Amino acid sequence: YTRLLESQVDSKQNHINQLENYIRKLERTIHTDSSTSTQKIQLNRPAIQGVPLPLVENPTISIILVTWNGIDYINECLGSVLEDIYENKEIIVVDNGSTDGTPERIESGFPSVKLIRNDRNQGFTKGVNTGINSSTGDIILLLNQDAMIKPGLLETLKDSLKDESIAITGCKILDPDNKTLQHAGGILHDNGLTDHYGAGKADEGQFDEDRDVAYVTGAVFAFKRNLVNEIGIFDQRYSPAYFEELDFCLRAQRAGYRIRYIHNARAIHYESTSTGKFSQRFYYLYHRNRLKFILKHFTAGYFATTFRRFEWNWLKKHAPREQLFPLFKAYLRVSHRILWVFIRTAKERILK
Repeated sequence: YTRLLESQVDSKQNHINQLENYIRKLERTIHTDSSTSTQKIQLNRPAIQGVPLPLVENPTISIILVTWNGIDYINECLGSVLEDIYENKEIIVVDNGSTDGTPERIESGFPSVKLIRNDRNQGFTKGVNTGINSSTGDIILLLNQDAMIKPGLLETLKDSLKDESIAITGCKILDPDNKTLQHAGGILHDNGLTDHYGAGKADEGQFDEDRDVAYVTGAVFAFKRNLVNEIGIFDQRYSPAYFEELDFCLRAQRAGYRIRYIHNARAIHYESTSTGKFSQRFYYLYHRNRLKFILKHFTAGYFATTFRRFEWNWLKKHAPREQLFPLFKAYLRVSHRILWVFIRTAKERILK
């Protein structure tokens, strides 16, 4: 027991020494800059970047990021995680072959982060699964490279998962203006179209109450590790991105668990920086995976009745013109699956 205490003291002392060395290095840099030039240098979170975390042998929370050419956001993202006072955490970044210097920035600026480098872009879904397999925490938090968490989020989401009936939680997410709501829980429509409670509205406290929801966005997505043992990892057929978190939530619900929006946990999100928000590629991936999701989880009867009615009504009255061509491509891409869902439904009825 004495040796264990001595080991813990030595570990803490090593961390203090690292901090002192960093502060001295920062002071020398500031002194040199101020004495040689009057040029103003802008640094992203200078008090955080480069500070190592104390090594945690058994972290409670594993924070997983999948990055791809995210150099414009990574300092703010990782800086916000390091600023959170919850200490019992590990940070894992899976980089999908970035070419803009993102992994080099992480290596030089955030030495405590466990960096896994892929030679090519394997997509968000495969990157998440790689991170999960490399993590050790009882709770896993997925965080987009362009999201910044507010102080206290880690503790708040951890506490929310103490309820045995809750398996997945998400938070209130604001646009970069820090005023406009982006997410207060997810809505799933009958044809698989998705929406967020409060999206585009000013945050005036109207969603300051925890609630059960259909899903929470993968931008900030916390869940219990044991859930993976029960329902499996993220479905890589949604690669590179979109609907993998909704698929995961639906599988958890069908296993008897609740999905919970936690209003006191908050974050800011720039949204879809890796695929391009509202680009033709974004619409194609979104609709392709929406159709995959419906065909995977629902019967031929549902597809031929409820889905068809809602989809046709949306196409006639609401579908934006810029989405029609990507949607047509998506239908062509999954057309063979439509036949399969009818075969699967017939087989299930026969087996009954």
